[in-house]
Amino acid sequence: MTTPDLAEHFGVSVRTIYRDIEAIQSAGIPVTSYQGHEGGFHIMDNYRINRQVLTFEDIVSILSTLRGINTSLDSRDLDDVIEKIGCLIPEDREEEFNRRCEQIALDIVPWGPGERLQELFRLLHRGITEQRTVSFTYTNYQGQASERIVEPMTLLFKSFNWYLFGYCRLRQDFRLFKLSRMRTPELLPEHFSRKEASYRDAVEQGTGATTQHTVTLELRFIPQVRVKVEEYFEPDQIRLLDDGFLQVKVPFPEDDWIYSWLLSFGDEVEVVAPQSIRKKITALVRKIGEKYVA
Repeated sequence: MTTPDLAEHFGVSVRTIYRDIEAIQSAGIPVTSYQGHEGGFHIMDNYRINRQVLTFEDIVSILSTLRGINTSLDSRDLDDVIEKIGCLIPEDREEEFNRRCEQIALDIVPWGPGERLQELFRLLHRGITEQRTVSFTYTNYQGQASERIVEPMTLLFKSFNWYLFGYCRLRQDFRLFKLSRMRTPELLPEHFSRKEASYRDAVEQGTGATTQHTVTLELRFIPQVRVKVEEYFEPDQIRLLDDGFLQVKVPFPEDDWIYSWLLSFGDEVEVVAPQSIRKKITALVRKIGEKYVA
C-alpha cells in the first residue's frame, strides 16, 4: 500500500501515516518499504498476528455477526474491524471460511428498499456514540403523533423490529421507541451524560413509548398449517387437539399490528379468545368485505 492510498483510506494526512508506520514497527510488527513506481509499505510475508486467543470457530462467529449488523449500520469502523479480524484467517482455510459464511447468514435489513431505515439507524447510532440528543415525531400504536427529544442509549433488535431505548424528555422517563414509527429525525447539537439504566429493564417491564396492554390470545389453526404454526410459536404454546386442529395460547401487546398479523392468516385461524379481539377482527373483516361488494 502506498502512503497516499493509506492516507485516503483512513482519512488522515501522509505525515500521520508515516508516524503510525513508525509506531507499528516499534511494536514489533515487521513493516518494510519499497521505493519506486510500484513501491509502498508491506508487511513481511512470514509474519502472522498471534491467533491463539481466537479459534477458527470464534472468528467465523464474530465475522458472521459483524457482517449482519453492518447491513443496517453500514459503518466504516465496523468495516475496518471486519477487515482486521478477517486477516486472522489462515490462507489454507480461506475456502473453508467462505463456505461456512454461506451456511449461516445474518441480514437484518427488511426486504425491499431499506435506505430510510439505514439512514435513521446511522443517525441514532451517531447520537448514541457521541452522546447527543435526537428529536423526531413519534406515532404511537393509537395513531397519536407527538414531538420527542430523546437521549439515545441503545439500539435494540427484537421480534423482527428495531427499537431505540433512551430517556424521553417529554415523559421524563426511559422509553422504547420503534424505529418504523419515527419521522423527521434530527441529530441535535446538545450533549448529555448517559444515565444509569439498561434496555433490559424496559423490555422486562414492557415500557414502550406508550405502555401497551398485553392480551393472551387463544387461537385455533386448521391442521393444514401445522408446519407454519410450529415455525411461529414455541412448543409449550401449542396443543394438538383430537380433531387435528392446533390450539395456541400466546401473550401479545394489543395494538394495530396484532390485527394485521391475525388477518394475514386468512381463514386458517380462528380467534377463540378474548372476545374483544374476536369482535375487532369481525368488524375489520366486514369492512374489508364491503370494499369488494359490487
